[in-house]
Amino acid sequence: MKNLKIMKYACALLAFCASGVLGGCNDEIEDFRKTTGSQASNTVYIDAKDRETSYSLLHSVNEGSTGMNGEVLARFPVHTTLPAASGISVSFKIDNTLIDVYNAKRETAYLPLVSDDVSMNRTTLYIPEGGVVSTDSISVSYSKPFSTLNDLKGYLLPVRIIASTGTDVETNYNERVAYIVIDVAKENGIQFDQTMASFTNIPPIGLFSDLSAIDFSISSITPVENDTKVTLTVNNQLIGAYNQANGTSYQSVPEDIAPIEATIAAGSSKISGVLSYTGDVTALNNMNGYLIPLEIASIEGQYFQPVNEKRVFYVAINNSNRYAALVTSDSGLGSRVNDRSGYNVVKFTNKDGATVSTANGVQPNGMFSGNFFAVQGLSSNWLDISIDLGADTDNITGFFIESAQPSASMSVKALDVYYATADMYSNGKESYLGNLHNSGNTGILPIYVQISEPVKARYIILKKVTPASQFIMWKNFYIYTAN
Repeated sequence: MKNLKIMKYACALLAFCASGVLGGCNDEIEDFRKTTGSQASNTVYIDAKDRETSYSLLHSVNEGSTGMNGEVLARFPVHTTLPAASGISVSFKIDNTLIDVYNAKRETAYLPLVSDDVSMNRTTLYIPEGGVVSTDSISVSYSKPFSTLNDLKGYLLPVRIIASTGTDVETNYNERVAYIVIDVAKENGIQFDQTMASFTNIPPIGLFSDLSAIDFSISSITPVENDTKVTLTVNNQLIGAYNQANGTSYQSVPEDIAPIEATIAAGSSKISGVLSYTGDVTALNNMNGYLIPLEIASIEGQYFQPVNEKRVFYVAINNSNRYAALVTSDSGLGSRVNDRSGYNVVKFTNKDGATVSTANGVQPNGMFSGNFFAVQGLSSNWLDISIDLGADTDNITGFFIESAQPSASMSVKALDVYYATADMYSNGKESYLGNLHNSGNTGILPIYVQISEPVKARYIILKKVTPASQFIMWKNFYIYTAN
C-alpha cells in the first residue's frame, strides 16, 4: 500500500513538471524560487535587448585594452506585460550559480567576475500603478581596470530577478535573467630585442666595416603556441623620419636587401637571425652615412602584432674623416697637457670583461704620476682601458703613452682607439678612430697618436690593447690639444 502511494505521488509530480506550470523542473536554470501564484495575469520580465550584453575585450600590444569603456557594464529597467494593477516591487541579485548552467548549455567556460569588484546601484526596482516599465534602472559596474580581465576563457555575470511583489503579478521564468558576457582576446607582441647596431667607416684610410653578417634577435612577449613565421623587410621610407628625429642625414644603401623570413618555433619565444649586406662596402663612402631600417613587416596569426617601439632594427653606418694615426714624435701634436690631477682609469678589464690586477701593486692611475704599472700573462689576452679626463676637453689632437721599459716586447702591438664626450659616454655611445698597429706586428715604441681633426672628449677609450709578447708596462699618459 505504501508503494502504491509513492507511485501515485511520483506520477503526479511528473505530470506537474510536464505541464510546465512550475517551469523549474528542467536543467536550464538552478535555484529558482517562485514568489507569486502561478495563475497571475500580469508578468514581470527583462526586455530581450537587455537579456544579454556582450563585450569583446581585446588586450592590444600597442593600444592597451580596447572594446570596453567606463565602469558601467549594463543598465536596464524591468517591464510588465500589462499595466500594473498596483505598485510592483522587483528585487534582483547577482547569481553566479547560473554560470555553470550557462556554460553547460552553450559549451563555454566563462569565469565569474570577482564579486568585490562588481556592484549594482540598487537591488530593487519599482513599477508604479498603471505603469509597464520601472521608473529606475539597474546599473551594474566593474570597479577594476578592464586590463585585469585577461583570462582567455572570458567572464560571465548573471543578474537575476529573485522576486516580483504586487497584485496579480508573477515573474516570467524564461525572461528573468540578464547576462553580461565578456569575451577576452590577447595579442602577442613580436619585437626586436635590440633596436640599433652601429658601424663606423673611415674612408680616408680605407677602413670599412664588415656588413656581411649583422646579428639580430627577435622575440615574442609570451611563447607562441604554433610555429610563427615573421617576415622582415628593409623599409627605406623610415629613413626620413629617423633623420628628422635624430638630426642626422643618413642615406639609403644603393643595393636592395631581400626580405628575411624567420620562424619562432612552437613553445619558444625567441629566434636569432642575420642581416647580410652583399653590396660593395667600399662604395658606402658618403660622409652623411647610411641607414638600413629592418622592419617587422608581417606575422602569421590573427593575434600577433609588432611592438611599435621595437618594430624596427636600425643599422647605422657612420662615416668619419676623423681617425687616429701613429707618428714618430710629438712635434706635430700641439700642446701637451701636463695637469693630470683629474684623470682616472674607469675601466681596466681583459677580453672576458674581468677587472685585471697589476703585477706590482701599483694601480693603473699610477701612469698619471710617472709611476709605472705592469700586467703580465697576456700572451693570448688583451686589455680594455677607459681613461676619464675629468671633464670634457676641447680640441684634443692626440695622446702619448710611454712604456716603462725601452723595449718593444714590453709594449703593445695593436690597439683600437675611441673617444666619447660626457653625454656620449653616459648614453653608451662612443666614436671610433681606428686601429693602430705596426705593419710588422711588433711592439709600438713609443706610442705617439695623432688625431686627424681635433675632437672634444672626456674619455679616451682604448680597446683590444694587445701586448707584443705577454707584458704591458706603462708609466705615463698625456693628451695634446691644438695650440
